[in-house]
Amino acid sequence: MKEHHAVAKFTKCEALFPSVLRFKDRLQPLVHESPDLRLEIGLAKLFNDTGWYMFERGLMEDAKSFCDLELLIGERLRNELGEAANESIRESHPFMGIILAEKNDHRLSMAHKQKWLSILEERQSPTSRDKPVEDYELGYAYNEIGVAFGNHDMLEEAAQAFRRSIEIFQGLDDYEDTMLGWLEPNLGFIY
Repeated sequence: MKEHHAVAKFTKCEALFPSVLRFKDRLQPLVHESPDLRLEIGLAKLFNDTGWYMFERGLMEDAKSFCDLELLIGERLRNELGEAANESIRESHPFMGIILAEKNDHRLSMAHKQKWLSILEERQSPTSRDKPVEDYELGYAYNEIGVAFGNHDMLEEAAQAFRRSIEIFQGLDDYEDTMLGWLEPNLGFIY
C-alpha cells in the first residue's frame, strides 16, 4: 500500500498495456456471461494494477473499468480462495474510491472508502481481540474516509477521521513526519 503511488514501473507498464487492454476487452464479456469460467487471482491483481496505472495517467474511465473487473473477479473467487481474494478486493476499494472522487462521484466514492475501512477494521490485532490491526493501510483509509466526509460537508466527521489517521501513523514503528504530508493539510482545510 505504501508504494501504490510509485511510478518506477510505469515504463514496463507502457510496454505491456496494449496487450492487457486487449485481454481485458475480450475477457470482460466472458466473465459477465459465464459464471463457471475458470479465473485466477493473478488476473484480478493485474487488472487492479492496470487500473491504478490508468488513474495515474489521468484516464479515469479506463481506470474504473479495470477496477470494476478486478472486483468482479475477486468476488467470484472469494469462496474458493478466501483471504487471497479478500486481499485483492480490499486493495481495489480504495482505488475505486479515489478514482470516483476524481470523477466527482462522491456518493459512490464514499461507499467504496467505507467498505475498505470496514474490511480493515475487521482485522483483529494479535494483541487484542477488541482492537483492529493498526498499520499504514488503516491510517491511509482514515485519511481517505476523511476526504470523503469532507466532500459531503460532514466536517466534524472529516476532522475526526483525519485526527484518527494522524494518531495511527504516529503510533507506527516506522513512523516518519513525512507520513503526515497529506493528513495535516487535510485537517487544516477542514478547519
